[in-house]
Amino acid sequence: DLTDRFVQRIWRVVSEKSKPGFTDGSDVLAMLHKSIKKVAEDIEKLHFNTAISTLMELLNLIEAKENISQETGKAIALMLSPIAPHLSEELWDLLGG
Repeated sequence: DLTDRFVQRIWRVVSEKSKPGFTDGSDVLAMLHKSIKKVAEDIEKLHFNTAISTLMELLNLIEAKENISQETGKAIALMLSPIAPHLSEELWDLLGG
């Protein structure tokens, strides 16, 4: 199931790659900020599928990275909260939020 694989990928990437004190590269930061803007707009319009698509694009980028900052992990958790509140809460707690 696609949803299950997406949830597992998000959990694995954020839980394993988020490092406190790590600084993301400009490519990750640029994509993160574009994703925050797009997801916020999509959720406001109740376009959850396109919000998830945007999160998948971000996930594809960070999955190729060795590490991501803890702040990026927290931002992903916040973007997920209206779509997957339980997963978001678990990630937030894991990241010290």
